[in-house]
Amino acid sequence: MPAFKDLTGQRFGKLEVVSRAPARSKGAFWNVKCDCGVEKVISASSLARGHARSCGCGCGVGEAASRRMLKHGATVRKVGTPVKNKAYLCWTQVKQRCTNPNAQNYHRYGGRGITMHSDWVEDFAAFLRDVGEPPEPNMTLDRIDNDGNYEPGNVRWATRKEQANNRSTNLLITWEGKTMSMSQWAEHLGCKRGLLSGRWKAGLRGAELFAPAKWVRGTTVEVNGEVTTIHELAAKTGIPYVTLKWRHKHGRPLL
Repeated sequence: MPAFKDLTGQRFGKLEVVSRAPARSKGAFWNVKCDCGVEKVISASSLARGHARSCGCGCGVGEAASRRMLKHGATVRKVGTPVKNKAYLCWTQVKQRCTNPNAQNYHRYGGRGITMHSDWVEDFAAFLRDVGEPPEPNMTLDRIDNDGNYEPGNVRWATRKEQANNRSTNLLITWEGKTMSMSQWAEHLGCKRGLLSGRWKAGLRGAELFAPAKWVRGTTVEVNGEVTTIHELAAKTGIPYVTLKWRHKHGRPLL
């Protein structure tokens, strides 16, 4: 069993060890105080291995990083404690996912060969000069070619919806010279995505998939050669909607 080591008074980055804390699990735990004033309980192993250098407030980013952020427009809570702006956060996230094998999503980026432009890796100013600030608060950084790198000409600020349509896992369908995802086709035609998805799963392609029909919201059915919805059929025949819905669900004749 290793000998007990008293860490009281020692510093680890921005953290100063105040006293020993009651054991929470295996190993020793210590009460620490960050330079920003926050007090926390951290394990001895996290301190010794350098996993904990601050309370997480941001004051552990270092003076050089703080100067870079201040220089390029990040706002400040107090001296030495910068609040990272959206562009800066995206820059750090891209660096992590492309260069740090321990990052959560590294396998989807750096692990499959996606890199970050060399001028951007160590220079936020170069990144900001090429990419700029996001035009809207809800936008995040997106690669135009999902198999390409984070580099000039292949990145843009995009909304979540735009990014969803640009995912490498999307099914892209080409018809009459246009290529779009199923969601985009549904929006373009004014129908529910589920209608196209159901046809696709049934093996319909081309003209059959996009067969002229009354693109309406709701469950569509075909009665006597006419495409309609259960709501419209109920209104036309006087049969309760729930009855028609039950018949349709269980494969019974609607009329």
